[in-house]
Amino acid sequence: MKDISEQTLRLQGPLTIRTIADVHRELLSAMKGCDDLEVVVPGDADVDVSFIQLLLSMHTHARSTGGHLKLSTPEDSRLHELLDRGGFLGASRALFPMRAA
Repeated sequence: MKDISEQTLRLQGPLTIRTIADVHRELLSAMKGCDDLEVVVPGDADVDVSFIQLLLSMHTHARSTGGHLKLSTPEDSRLHELLDRGGFLGASRALFPMRAA
């Protein structure tokens, strides 16, 4: 069991290949101290497929340590649109819960 059962991480700025290493470190740091992590992504966040790949990887990491990763973003967000366009929407809901932010 970790120190905190649930934590929320609100991501800001671009979530793209150029920033993905920093985002990865931020997610790992947030996950170290909790069982369940909710990642909140604002509707206007600049995202690309590298961020989706990171989320899927972090979901696997969370489950391997007994935790969960939850994604929160508005349904009209750029991320939601990218998930839908890329065919990830159905898979992402199966892999981790999504709720409208």
